[in-house]
Amino acid sequence: MDLHPQGIIKNDMVWLKGGPAYPERELGPVFADDASPFSRYEARFEIATNKVKALAEAIDGSDNKASYLMKLIHLREYLQRVDALGDYAPLFALLDSYEEELSTLISQNRAKNREIKLALLEEARAIEEEEDWKVAFEKLQEIQLKWLKTGSVEKAHIGQIEGDFAQLRSSFYERRNAFFESRKALMKDTISQYEALIKKMEELAASDLKRAVRPAKVLQQEWKALPDLPRKIRIELTGRWREQTSKIFGRDKPATKIEAGDSKGLEENLAERRQLLESLQNMDENLNENSLDDLVALKHKWQALPKINYKLYQELFDNFFMLNDLIREKVFLQKLADKKHRNFQQKSLSEQIKIKKELLKRLQLRDEQELDIFRENASRFVTTQNTVHDIMDKRLEAQQRKIEVKKQLMGQLQEMASHK
Repeated sequence: MDLHPQGIIKNDMVWLKGGPAYPERELGPVFADDASPFSRYEARFEIATNKVKALAEAIDGSDNKASYLMKLIHLREYLQRVDALGDYAPLFALLDSYEEELSTLISQNRAKNREIKLALLEEARAIEEEEDWKVAFEKLQEIQLKWLKTGSVEKAHIGQIEGDFAQLRSSFYERRNAFFESRKALMKDTISQYEALIKKMEELAASDLKRAVRPAKVLQQEWKALPDLPRKIRIELTGRWREQTSKIFGRDKPATKIEAGDSKGLEENLAERRQLLESLQNMDENLNENSLDDLVALKHKWQALPKINYKLYQELFDNFFMLNDLIREKVFLQKLADKKHRNFQQKSLSEQIKIKKELLKRLQLRDEQELDIFRENASRFVTTQNTVHDIMDKRLEAQQRKIEVKKQLMGQLQEMASHK
């Protein structure tokens, strides 16, 4: 029988002698062509020893030592089953010492994480006092991000801490949803008040105008006392209101129109509009810091022209206003790029195009998300008032138009990128 400090041969099989940290086990057969019956298994032990040394060096050189605990556990399991012959006691002892060190570090980290999360819970509770829901939402988003970046706490505290945070988040969103539902109902009621006054003013405008002046002034005071509304809705209602008050007080006369049969006036009108569109096209090719002011001036000139039938010249109108929106979007995108990226003007054209495409992609995604939210809210907004439906339809068209403008601009940027 051949002898080895850690092994023995029984029935032509190599066995590892048992020790305090591991039992005796069979390693494999004796190979007749080996110089020694143990050499093959000793070579394997050398490989195993090098694995342990490599792990120890990695742990010693790491700033995040705790992350190696699972690797250590897997290496110990490997040593307990590998067909290798040698003195395992020092290897297991070394792994035990590192496991103790890592376990201590993990315990300290989890205790630290618990303190961090308890502080975040207090921040989350303080949000309940915030009256501005937009600010409160942003604060909670920031806390959630910090929470996710913070590691686990001790097992004994996980359920309580995670449960408290989940409850705070749930409570916040319930209160937030209730607030916006209440605001939606309030806005619906406010729109009804505006509608009621407009209807009363319509009735006065259709009556004896001389006798209508005094009661109309009373209605004007009631109008001024109404709660405010979102800008787009307020503008729509105010336009209808002024249309009626102008009939009574003689102000805000409607824009002149081209009379039927006035072919000369129509041709002159169309010629001016085409000239304005051409000016807009020239501006699009030569944008500068004054473009936005020039854009507003051109739009005012367009709107000051006597009205013509939009349906008959829809393409002309659509081209003008689409290009108007496109130029406005270009100016905004340029300012955003300058703001977000230092030395933007010094970058190469390809880099500028790449930056603008990324910014535009985010802006379009935001508009598309807002469109989805608007559609979802509109589907739940039940009313029999045609005015409200008209307002919402116009808002929907406006949002769709914003997306279409960004798609056109993206196409132009992609074309520029392909020809640079």
